[in-house]
Amino acid sequence: MRLTARKLITEPEQPVKVRQVNLVNPVFHAAHLALLPLVFLTLQLALSQASPQSSPATSTEPEVIHVELRIGDGSHVAYHIGEIVQVRLVFTSTAHTKHWISAEHCEAEETYPVPRPPQVLSGWGAQASAAHLFEGHGGCTSHGLGGEADLLEHPYVDSLTLNHRYMLDTPGTYPLTWSGIAFGQSVTSNTVTLTLLPHDPAWEAGELARVDALLDGTAGPDSRGYDGCSLLRYLGTPAAALDMARRYGGSQGICGNAFKNSLVNARNRAAVLHILEHKFFSPDFYSCRSPGFLETMALISVYQTHPGWYSAMIDTQRPNTEGGAAVTAAVEQAKLRYTRQIAASLPHHYCIY
Repeated sequence: MRLTARKLITEPEQPVKVRQVNLVNPVFHAAHLALLPLVFLTLQLALSQASPQSSPATSTEPEVIHVELRIGDGSHVAYHIGEIVQVRLVFTSTAHTKHWISAEHCEAEETYPVPRPPQVLSGWGAQASAAHLFEGHGGCTSHGLGGEADLLEHPYVDSLTLNHRYMLDTPGTYPLTWSGIAFGQSVTSNTVTLTLLPHDPAWEAGELARVDALLDGTAGPDSRGYDGCSLLRYLGTPAAALDMARRYGGSQGICGNAFKNSLVNARNRAAVLHILEHKFFSPDFYSCRSPGFLETMALISVYQTHPGWYSAMIDTQRPNTEGGAAVTAAVEQAKLRYTRQIAASLPHHYCIY
């Protein structure tokens, strides 16, 4: 062994490092190898927490969201009373930022509409959707999957139907502005003017005839039929209310329960109620298969008996607890009364069992 060692010293041309590897203690080597994963994880954590020093700071202007309010397609700003009025909110940005656009479209529609539109239409966003909740109330419908959008490249456009929330039955001019939270920012639009023309009986009769053609077409339920439901519910004439009452079947039919609010707010409430009651007591009408019909009829009968309650709902828009409880109790009593009447007149009716 000594000779070998001396040979290594006297002959330096031999690769000393090869022999040095063989002299490492095997136990010491294995211990260090076991510690390598721990060292690696510790180093990785330290690097992730350290702030990058090599990247120079860049100063960018903050993104600003803008919204433009438009009435319809811009072709006209004067509308007939009973015509559907849509406004469009066009959202743009000053920076290339990816915003999530929700696939849900939400608009407010309460049972008791506001008599006239306010000067400022308020709303706020959810999931960065521009007007997820309009006026703070409403239901949502989904139109597929959401996605990201760059508002600087492609403006986001949302449509709102003013008839959902407002009566729009008084001629005049109305300045409108939209203000709310959209894409994380508080924004206010420009001001536009909506003009409602005086009643036009000839136009109203023509619209009702067009609606009946859409709903009674031989092609069956299609998109045009659904358009007819929307046109009829907002027409607002006594003839339109009677037409809705004759067609109404609760949640059944092509229009479903779309006519409920319009029937509740019909000015010729007594005539509407007469049609609904006649249908309800018909031997071949099964109200139990038409969810919503009995409740709608009961609510109309309550307001026919207590017109002051209806006026209070319209005036306050947010009825107090006592007034709301009184209406709810009266509706339940009316439903029970109708159910007992049909049981007495038609004891073998399908809905009795």
